[in-house]
Amino acid sequence: MNIHWRHIAEMGCIISPRYFDPSELFNFSDQYFEDYCILHPSKMKEIFITKTLGVRSCSPVYCRANQYQPNHSIHFILSGKGTFNNMVVKEGDIVYCKPHIPYSISASSNNPFSYAWITFEGEFIEKYLRYMGLLNRFSVYQSNNITKIYSILYNLLYNKHESQDICMYYDATLLQILSLSLPSMSARKEIEMNAKRITDPRLQQALKYISEHYSDQKFRVKQVSDFLNISEQYLSKLFRHEFGISILEYAITLRLDEAKTLLQKSLLNVNEIAEKIGYENYYHFSTIFKKQFGYSPKQYRTIFRED
Repeated sequence: MNIHWRHIAEMGCIISPRYFDPSELFNFSDQYFEDYCILHPSKMKEIFITKTLGVRSCSPVYCRANQYQPNHSIHFILSGKGTFNNMVVKEGDIVYCKPHIPYSISASSNNPFSYAWITFEGEFIEKYLRYMGLLNRFSVYQSNNITKIYSILYNLLYNKHESQDICMYYDATLLQILSLSLPSMSARKEIEMNAKRITDPRLQQALKYISEHYSDQKFRVKQVSDFLNISEQYLSKLFRHEFGISILEYAITLRLDEAKTLLQKSLLNVNEIAEKIGYENYYHFSTIFKKQFGYSPKQYRTIFRED
């Protein structure tokens, strides 16, 4: 495996020559910069392969539109704020991007973020990411392990590893980073936890109403707003600001959580389950379920059925 390191001084767009010793990156002290390494692994088919990794301190004007990444990538927000695909991200957030899907990224002008990232591929990567629940096109979630992950990436970037098999070391470290990148909890559990600290009675009532009606086949946001006697637009904005997802996304989460339980434990067939959780037909249910979990409902039942 060949490895070289680079440094970019962002404001002046000054790119360093290639370095083959990571400690040479310490020679730079730019306020806004990008340090990264590029790995060129052997052509052997490997389970986990690290392609690039780095850290960037963004300037207030940092903005990149329609970025293209041929590999899986994960960004770790270390400090500050910014946006990924127009979604606000902040310290502690993890952003997963699927290969070949364009994304846009920009830093906050008042509090520009710093982030680390890693890109990777491999024979078993999709299977592992499916286990993590990250095979959507674009996922943003919180993790309690940002500091640990950054210390690992820092070690890879800035410390020598002369006494180790570098290929094996990077592959093993990638798996360690992925294990620390598991979402802290499901969206449902996170919202239920956050609900305990909410003081706005309208949001408390909204959560209660959604939990009682999400399985209605004709469930709409307007039902909730009419129940609360506020506008649909205002309720949607209030809900997303507090919980980070839309009301419909939350309702879908509740439906799919129930579907998983029924597939594992009930004797209902998949068409009956689809109808029970609020879908008029199996095809619609199956499409949403597979997009979220990587398996069709029938496949999921076969693999995870509890006898």
